[in-house]
Amino acid sequence: MRLNIAKNQDKFIKMFKKELKVSCEHIIGEFAKTSDNREVYAFAIDADPDHGSVAVWINNEESLKNRITETYPDYRDYKIKGLNGLRYSPADFKFSFFQESFTDKLNTLLQEYYDFMINDDSVSSELRIEIKNRFVKSLLNVNEQLRKSFKKIDMVEHFISYVSLHDIDLSTMEKLMRASISEDTFNVLFPEVGSYEMYLKGINDLSKEDQVLFWLQIMKDHYLNGSSVELEKLIQLGKSCHDAQENLVQLAEYSNVILVDEICRLGRMKEINYISNLPILERIEFMKSVPEEEKYKYKAWTNEAELNHRLISALIEGNILSDESLEKLLDLQSFLYKRDNDLDKVGLNLSLTSRAINRLSKGKYPKEDICSSTNKLLNYDAFKIVRDV
Repeated sequence: MRLNIAKNQDKFIKMFKKELKVSCEHIIGEFAKTSDNREVYAFAIDADPDHGSVAVWINNEESLKNRITETYPDYRDYKIKGLNGLRYSPADFKFSFFQESFTDKLNTLLQEYYDFMINDDSVSSELRIEIKNRFVKSLLNVNEQLRKSFKKIDMVEHFISYVSLHDIDLSTMEKLMRASISEDTFNVLFPEVGSYEMYLKGINDLSKEDQVLFWLQIMKDHYLNGSSVELEKLIQLGKSCHDAQENLVQLAEYSNVILVDEICRLGRMKEINYISNLPILERIEFMKSVPEEEKYKYKAWTNEAELNHRLISALIEGNILSDESLEKLLDLQSFLYKRDNDLDKVGLNLSLTSRAINRLSKGKYPKEDICSSTNKLLNYDAFKIVRDV
């Protein structure tokens, strides 16, 4: 008999935790009997709470070393260790356990959860979010209950068991890890987190405008210059250009004018590389003739275009735009439309700029209508663009 999750939340959660714990204990017990049970450093419950899939992953020191040697021989320490490093990436663990290792009851519950989240049209989005949050808390609760079971495992000194979710940002990853392990262990294994907080404090001592210019320069260094001392520092701390973009969003009140000026400058530059304009079969044949070490030169977008796409996204997310900056974006939109309209296919600058105008103009301009095959702006007249005759 199927369980109506909407009407029996507490019962579902109780059953789910029980069956997941039993399944994990069985996996641990069976793994402990194998020759791979040596120098185990991590146990992860990895899940997709949007669909209800769950997997268990285990790794040991020997498997990690083999993975690095065979697949990532050029990885530096910061790409291996750290919160976002290879060492704690469940998908890179050698030992994986899926539904065939779970109890039948757990698999039934996961199927019912999937149907509830995906197939039941009567479920409100608010209720889905509520159940999803309880699902994640249940994973953390089970992870905590498994501590005694790990006595069967040959653990390294700083062995950890933790919960991981599919497609999450670093901030959510940090919260889950902190909820899974002790603060002392977290600080030992992930010192870069505390170091980044200290690094950020130094940046935050600058004026707001200088903070904006600092993070903008980090993005320029990444896309246009390839590297810099400050970008390298950021990378060593387990951060990236994405974090610079997030900081620009947080500084939206001060960054929006500077971003618009930069967007208008970059937006007028070349956007699409030559190779992208070739028919697909010609492109494939051409790329066959390019040495592997030079293929990076033939990306779809120019470096300036990739940077500009990111800056427009940051501007939209920041959700602040002055009337003067809006006029600048409208001018850029008109320029891009008139320059690229006769091309067989245009880049993303026009559609992204149009999206920014729509989102940030407080209802003055409509949602952009973009042709899916050419990226051309179809409702140009609604933006008061006058076509050249």
